[in-house]
Amino acid sequence: PAIASLNDLLQRVPHDKHVLYLTSEWLYAQQDYERSQKMMESVLALDSNFPPVLNMLGYAYIEDGHPDAVKAVSMLKRYVEVQPTQPNPQDSLAEVLRYTGDDDGALEHYRAALQIDHTFFTSQLGLGDTLTLMGKYDEARVEYDKAIKMADNKRDLLHAAFQKAMIYFWEGRTAEGLSALDT
Repeated sequence: PAIASLNDLLQRVPHDKHVLYLTSEWLYAQQDYERSQKMMESVLALDSNFPPVLNMLGYAYIEDGHPDAVKAVSMLKRYVEVQPTQPNPQDSLAEVLRYTGDDDGALEHYRAALQIDHTFFTSQLGLGDTLTLMGKYDEARVEYDKAIKMADNKRDLLHAAFQKAMIYFWEGRTAEGLSALDT
């Protein structure tokens, strides 16, 4: 019934960017990336600077069955241009740059997000994650400690502490890793 209602709504307002976006977001959540991308692209035809679509389309281009890093990064750079005073565009660009293997670019944009909002948890965590992937474990621990201090809920606190403990496994120090997880 919910899908039928959504289809009815789309027929009544086929050019409403908000309805189209919500539908594309649902398709994305269903991992129907191709249809989601097409719908998001139709939203951009109505409003080329619609921030939610710029963000989601950046992820959709990289997460579908035929990832296109150039399109994903380009879309997220537009998102940064459209919302230069918000941390999330920088954070999203950083995350996708990390997916593409541009770790230095990821670090740059996570730091840019934290310059905008020094309490933006996902960027602080992203710094730790990226440094871990780069094999810079001591630096990663410092960033995770910052994330632990800025966590404002138990889920984020546990996530940052878990990621920090996992570094031991990356280093091949299993006993220390198990001890850190136990703690």
